[in-house]
Amino acid sequence: MNPIRPPYHFPFFPISIFFIIFCIFSPNVYSTDPPEKADENFRFRFTLSYYQLGFLAILFIVGLPRVVIEFKKDDGGERLFKCRNRLTAIIVFVFYYILMEVFMTFWFPPDSQIKCYLSQCGQFILTLLTSLYLMGIANTCAIFYNWLIIPTTIIDGAMCYLLSLYAIPEYLGAYQFWIITFSICLLDLWYIWSRGLLDSPFYSLPKMYERGEIDYLPTIPRPLFT
Repeated sequence: MNPIRPPYHFPFFPISIFFIIFCIFSPNVYSTDPPEKADENFRFRFTLSYYQLGFLAILFIVGLPRVVIEFKKDDGGERLFKCRNRLTAIIVFVFYYILMEVFMTFWFPPDSQIKCYLSQCGQFILTLLTSLYLMGIANTCAIFYNWLIIPTTIIDGAMCYLLSLYAIPEYLGAYQFWIITFSICLLDLWYIWSRGLLDSPFYSLPKMYERGEIDYLPTIPRPLFT
């Protein structure tokens, strides 16, 4: 008798990881070029740095092998507990990083070298954490999102609108991105501690197939006659 294929819903990978990666590649270097927008309110702008090309290289050189290593693990629930704790610690660091970036927009002038170095140090740490842990978590873990994602989106939209009215124009895009990242990370933090972190189908279905718990994978045609 062939094993019965259990129903399996398709959850999302933790969305916060997507925004954390974008934090690494947000513009952080003061540019002497004139602002792109022809608006007298825009006095300066920021651009990407060459260091971020190195961050991208680290993500590929370190991150991809870590994904392969994570796929080979089969520790059951213990792996999920470790991933949850690691993701929690990284999200807490992201909170501090965002607060640091926001406060630096008030404490330092836009062309401050200290501000630039602190931003790059924060992005470098995020690059290491993403390469060593987050890329593996994103490919092997998932979260079942529920209706809370809707009010979160509405609140983020309202906050972005208020920022467009009162925020410093040169930092408007950065403020909006940081507030969205902060709220999404907070939402993911609530999910993984209230509902738990789950195995991603990309990780768990092959493991279930190897153990004989299901009789076929979505990529393997199911036999018409048994």
